[in-house]
Amino acid sequence: MKQTLNLHLFSLIGFFIPIPFANVAMPWIYWKLKEGRSGSELSQQACNVLNFQFLVACIYWIAMGAMWYHFVKVLAAGQEPEYAWLAYPFGFYAICALLYPLCVSIYVGATRKAKLFYPKTIRLFK
Repeated sequence: MKQTLNLHLFSLIGFFIPIPFANVAMPWIYWKLKEGRSGSELSQQACNVLNFQFLVACIYWIAMGAMWYHFVKVLAAGQEPEYAWLAYPFGFYAICALLYPLCVSIYVGATRKAKLFYPKTIRLFK
């Protein structure tokens, strides 16, 4: 249970590190240092966390790249870009990479129950 809580907390710590995909790298490092073997409860939880966070980070960085490409095109045309659209990708990223692990950490800390919280998404980490 403590390892599951720490895994989610490392995902939160990674959110605040200003490096792309840090929310994936931090739990991955913790998982590899702690256990890193397949078949255990922590490994199944870690795989779901890593796959979900990787998918969220990819969606966010692709959306931000498209937004900045659009902004450069608009600025090159001599127009003023609309910066309010940046709130959508960041809001999505904040909900999925900050609020969700925070709620899971609070739940695990309060109930002392470790279960699979993240949905099965892509199968990059196994």
